[in-house]
Amino acid sequence: MLLFVAAIFSFTACEKDNADDNSNDNTTTTTTTTTDESLKNTTWIYNASDPNAAEIINVKVAFGNLQYVSVNLCHQSFDIDMYSGPYTYSNGSGTMDVRTDPQNQVSATFSISGNKMTLNFKGDTYTLTKSES
Repeated sequence: MLLFVAAIFSFTACEKDNADDNSNDNTTTTTTTTTDESLKNTTWIYNASDPNAAEIINVKVAFGNLQYVSVNLCHQSFDIDMYSGPYTYSNGSGTMDVRTDPQNQVSATFSISGNKMTLNFKGDTYTLTKSES
């Protein structure tokens, strides 16, 4: 009986040692998503300085009430590509994974400083201004 109790304690001690060993492998995976409340329900606009020379003449980014964003690209031909999807934002920069349909997903990055947003979207960079309306 004493041998049985000793075996149970050693088994428990081994499990604890293994758990400690696994937590000390210097690998930490932490995912933190912070949504800046000031982005919610805001709209950002880019207008090409020369609409006759640019393929994309207007970009509109609208952040919703939740962590959801829509991006509209207006081409010189007045065709509009409408993307939407989730975004993350923290410490002045963020990412968005937007799509027009399930097969057409675009990952984009953006940064915000004051009332200006720099958007890197489909290989191009746009500087948008926060809309006051």
